[in-house]
Amino acid sequence: MKKLTILLLLIIPVILNAQNKIIWDFPLMIENGGLKELKSYQERVDSCQIPNYLVMNISTVDLAKICLDYPLFEVMIAYNNLQEGYNQVTNEFNGFTELFKRDDSGAALIHLYKSYKIDAIDKLEKPKDRGGYNARIFHLEFILSDERI
Repeated sequence: MKKLTILLLLIIPVILNAQNKIIWDFPLMIENGGLKELKSYQERVDSCQIPNYLVMNISTVDLAKICLDYPLFEVMIAYNNLQEGYNQVTNEFNGFTELFKRDDSGAALIHLYKSYKIDAIDKLEKPKDRGGYNARIFHLEFILSDERI
């Protein structure tokens, strides 16, 4: 019995740590044209959802990164105003729903925000990379300003 207890004490932290290392990558990204093949916007939204068995086991920092990588985040500019678009985008993706439920989401987002260096943009050669870096900071600031955080 004592050996079983010791074994469990050694294994449980490994299992818990493994759960926090789950990373989700969107199966169909805009860059590779996968989302364009879907016929409706709703099909695109549905294809981006994180499976329920994973979304609750992803660490908050990783979940925040996933939300920043949401391929349809840019759709927010297609609405009458940015707030309306942001509300729509964050309500349609289950990653945001889970992020807003977590008590440590603010700390995780601040941790990510601190990792961005404004002068790092000057080191990026391609305009697309510079624009992506700027957009990521913009999205992060928008999320940080959300009252649900």
